[in-house]
Amino acid sequence: ERVTALEAQAQAESKAAREHEATLEAAAVSARAAAEASRMEVSALNTQLQRLTEQLTLDSASAHELLGSLQVAQQEQREQAQRQLAEVMADFEQVIAQAQAEARVAEAAVAAGRAEQEK
Repeated sequence: ERVTALEAQAQAESKAAREHEATLEAAAVSARAAAEASRMEVSALNTQLQRLTEQLTLDSASAHELLGSLQVAQQEQREQAQRQLAEVMADFEQVIAQAQAEARVAEAAVAAGRAEQEK
């Protein structure tokens, strides 16, 4: 009887060990699947990060190019404004010179009129 009890106990322990081993194998399979899923997710995130980095690089280059274009346009506008101001100043000086000439003619006419009256 004692041998039968020991055999039954040994069989029960063997069965428990097999069940524990099966549980560990299932846990290992699950862990490997989780690790593979994580690896795939990391790979997808790395790909997304690379695409975003490339897009940021392109956006940065575009912004730099746009800034350069804006600076060129601003310089052209500044130069055009300076040319227009110079033209306006030249026109103004011409109007002043013409007004001064007309004033001298008028003064001469007034002087001539006085001289005529004094005769």
